[in-house]
Amino acid sequence: MMRSRPGSWWRGSCTTFWRTPARRRELETRFGGDVARLVGAVTQDPSIRKYRERKAALRRQIVDAGADAAAVSLADKAAKLGSLESRPAKRKLHHYRETLRGIEQRYGPSRLSAMLRDELDRWPDA
Repeated sequence: MMRSRPGSWWRGSCTTFWRTPARRRELETRFGGDVARLVGAVTQDPSIRKYRERKAALRRQIVDAGADAAAVSLADKAAKLGSLESRPAKRKLHHYRETLRGIEQRYGPSRLSAMLRDELDRWPDA
């Protein structure tokens, strides 16, 4: 039996639910408009082909969507890093650090940003 990693359902759900009008309506019906907007805010745009551009757009989108979207992003990233047993890819760590920087720059430090910083500190730059 294959176990999914914590948070793995979320990553798939965001892209699956949000990228079609029917799924977006289903998400809004089941969970309400606020949740649907949060899911949209933390979902990357798969039409942006280059990784760096896609992640930079996602970071801007999260910060511009408000403090709730920022909190969801921080919690998600802290949980993902906390579940890892081996070093994540360098570009993922860079994306997480830039996400943290952008959120703290806009909204200031928080308990969630401290949690993500602690997880990032487990994986210092090589």
